[in-house]
Amino acid sequence: MMKSVKGLLTQDVEIINIGLEMFKDDLISQGVKTTQVNFLPPADGDIEVLKALDYLNSPGIYEKIEAANKEVVNRIITSSPVLIGYEKAIDVIPGMKKNMIIHAGPPIEYKDMCGAMKGAVTGALVFEGLAEDIHKADTLAASGEIEFSPCHEHSTVG
Repeated sequence: MMKSVKGLLTQDVEIINIGLEMFKDDLISQGVKTTQVNFLPPADGDIEVLKALDYLNSPGIYEKIEAANKEVVNRIITSSPVLIGYEKAIDVIPGMKKNMIIHAGPPIEYKDMCGAMKGAVTGALVFEGLAEDIHKADTLAASGEIEFSPCHEHSTVG
């Protein structure tokens, strides 16, 4: 039999729940003020990843990383990029195909893309002359005839 939390103590309490939300729900049903903390263990509890993170945070290594990051930011801020040329993607990107759109991010199907990404895809299909308008581009993108591939699989960024 579940005993009420309120009956255990003589003063009002507020519970901070780090566990499953069902625990919070039970407390709320008993009239206990409760705050839910969304917690995941570091690295999802993967011991090897935790060891790697500890190493990266160790004295000497951490300072080297911080110095390198500062240098990168400084180089970006003080740089003066200059366009020296451009080519068609199909002529310079390894593995590029006429029916392929490369994108930033992990592998994804058109149906799972957010609205902004779908907009970029449909706009690109119209721009490249593969569809007459946005509606036909949407149909084409969803048809499976267009291949979507992450930039990092083609030595590019996006």
